Amino acid sequence: TLAKTKQTLSKEQLVTAFNELRQQQRILASRISEIEMDMKEHDLVIEVLKGIDPNRKCYRMIGGVLVERKVEVVLPGLISNREKMKEYRDSLQSNLEAKGKELNQFRETYGIQIRADNGSDEKNVGTVARAGDRQPNILASV
Repeated sequence: TLAKTKQTLSKEQLVTAFNELRQQQRILASRISEIEMDMKEHDLVIEVLKGIDPNRKCYRMIGGVLVERKVEVVLPGLISNREKMKEYRDSLQSNLEAKGKELNQFRETYGIQIRADNGSDEKNVGTVARAGDRQPNILASV
């Protein structure tokens, strides 16, 4: 089916499809970064709460509402949330690697090359690059 698809897609459709794949990859990388920042924040709070008396009051934001709880109630919840974030980040990382492989396969299948110099606005056959486009800083293992 790739041979049929290759014949039926125009240059513009190839460029559009390739750019959509790149955008999906960027979104995944951005989401991973956000999750990692949240994990670091959870780590800081967990470390602070571990050294505090379990019966001490603390406050936690739940759905935009500040709630008063005891440390002994909040700490296990934070640890659980942190573990769930780690699992989610790992699944996103797997998706990112799969998207990188898909992108590389797409490039190889259609002979797409990304020009390093963005000095020209014209699109050449098999080349995807426009003035002002930024090259992605994403490493994907293949």
